[in-house]
Amino acid sequence: MALMHLISAWMMRQVAGPQIIVATVDHGLRQGSADEARQVGRAAVALGLAHVIKTNVDVPVAPFSQEWARGLRYRLLTEVAREGLADGCKAAIVTAHHADDQAETVIMRLARGSGIDGIGGMRSARELAPRISLVRPLLGVCKQRLVASLVERGATWIEDPSNDNVRFERVRLRERLQAREGLGLTSDALGLVAHRAARASEVLETVVTDWIAGGGVEVSPLGFVTIDWATLIMRPAELRLRVLARVLQAVGGRSEPVSLGSLEAITEQVDWASPAGKTIAHCAVIAGKGEQIHIVREIGRSEPAALAYKVGEAFRWDGRFTLTVGASAPAGATIRWLGHKGVATLTSEGVVLPPVPRAALATLPALWLDGRLLAVPGLGHGCDLLSVEPFSLVHSRHESSNGH
Repeated sequence: MALMHLISAWMMRQVAGPQIIVATVDHGLRQGSADEARQVGRAAVALGLAHVIKTNVDVPVAPFSQEWARGLRYRLLTEVAREGLADGCKAAIVTAHHADDQAETVIMRLARGSGIDGIGGMRSARELAPRISLVRPLLGVCKQRLVASLVERGATWIEDPSNDNVRFERVRLRERLQAREGLGLTSDALGLVAHRAARASEVLETVVTDWIAGGGVEVSPLGFVTIDWATLIMRPAELRLRVLARVLQAVGGRSEPVSLGSLEAITEQVDWASPAGKTIAHCAVIAGKGEQIHIVREIGRSEPAALAYKVGEAFRWDGRFTLTVGASAPAGATIRWLGHKGVATLTSEGVVLPPVPRAALATLPALWLDGRLLAVPGLGHGCDLLSVEPFSLVHSRHESSNGH
C-alpha cells in the first residue's frame, strides 16, 4: 500500500510517465483474501491507478510453503506484465520489499551456509524474463518509515495474518528482532553486508563472463556446452564453481540458481575429479575427447509443455532458445523436443547429423504434427516453418538471480 501511494505521488509529477497497473495476487488460501484484494483495488482506483486481480486456481492440498507462494506470485505477475506489451517495449514488476525484508533474507541465507551471492540478499533490480525486470526500490527503507508514510497520508493498510504464523521462518525471525538488534544485527548493518557482498559478487560474475568470452568454454548453438576440464581446474575454485553454475543454469533452462551444495558435491567433495556421468540441475555431463566434458540438457526432465503460439511472434522456449513459428506452419502443429524418436527418424531418412552427443540432439526444439516430424531448425530442417535463435550463455541468463 505504501508503494502504491508513493508511485501515485511520483506519477503526478511526471509529464508522460509509464503505464502503471496495480496487480494483486489472491492465492485463495484463506478466508477474506478475495475481499482484501478488492479493497486494494478500491484504494488503487482512488489514487487514479488501474488494478487487476490474479487468482490462483490450483490451491495445494498439503500445507503450502512461502517458496511455493512466491513462485506462483511471480508467475502471475509476469503474466500481467506480458499482457499488452508492445514490440520493443519493456515492463517492470515493482515490489515493496524493504530493508527489514532484506535483513531477514541475509540472516536466513547465512543460516544455510550461503555463498557470497546469497549473502548479497535481494537485488534492487534484475531481469526476470525477456523484456521484464524485477525492481525493488524500497530495499534501503525500513518498514517503520513506510508505515509512517501511510499514517501521514491518512491511508489504511491490511495486516496479512500469515505474518503472525510461526510456522514460517521469517515470522520466527521477526519475533527475535529485539535480541537480534541487541547483538548489533540491525537491518541497517545487515543491509550494508548485503550491499558489499552484492558488489563483490558483481565483480566475480564479470570475471566469469570474461573467462567464458575468452574461449574458456565452447558454446554450441545446439544448446549444449563443452568445457576443457583440465583447463578449468587450473583456475581458482570460486571461478570454477561459478563457471559451472552459469553453464548448468543456462543449459538446464532454469530460472533459479543452481544449488551451491549440489555443485560442491560433484566437485570439491570428490577432489575435482571429472563429473562425467553425473546429472545435476536438469543437465547430464558426458565425457568428450581427452579431458573435455559436454554439458547437455537431460532428456526426460523438465521438458516444456505444449504451448499456444502466434505465427510470427518470437517467444522463449525451453529456457534456452528463442523460436518463431513461420506463416506456413500448419494449424495444430506442436513444438516439443526432437527426442530419440526424432533423431532415429532423421537417421533413417539419410540426414547427416553433426558429430555431437546424440543426447544434445534429442532436446532440440522440433515442430510436430500428428506424430510426424515437420521441422528441426537447429539442424537446418524446415526453417521456413520454425526458426530458432542460436543458444547463447548470455541470453540464457535472463532469469538468473543472486545464487544461494
